[in-house]
Amino acid sequence: MLNISRNTALNFLRSPHFFEKSEIQNSESIVYTETVQTELTEVNYIGVGETVQKLDPKLKQVIHLIYFLGYTQQEVSEKLNLPLGTVKTRTRTALQQLRVYFGQHNF
Repeated sequence: MLNISRNTALNFLRSPHFFEKSEIQNSESIVYTETVQTELTEVNYIGVGETVQKLDPKLKQVIHLIYFLGYTQQEVSEKLNLPLGTVKTRTRTALQQLRVYFGQHNF
């Protein structure tokens, strides 16, 4: 569910419809930005950010670009000049390590 919601939001933000109707920032959009930052803080509250920091630097870099900055695996592949298969493998490995960590700890 989280990935579906995240991908839907990213698709909307990247869509031409979003760019056509973007307005100059007003007080309503500032409030929205603050809400988003609060939600990110709540994610870090359960230790996701700290746990990602414990990963191998290569895995951490891929996870940071994909899940925290919203890049696609193809974009990460191009940005880091890595084969797409390597990016996919690193993503999968990192997620498996995170599952093990969170499976060992009850939050």
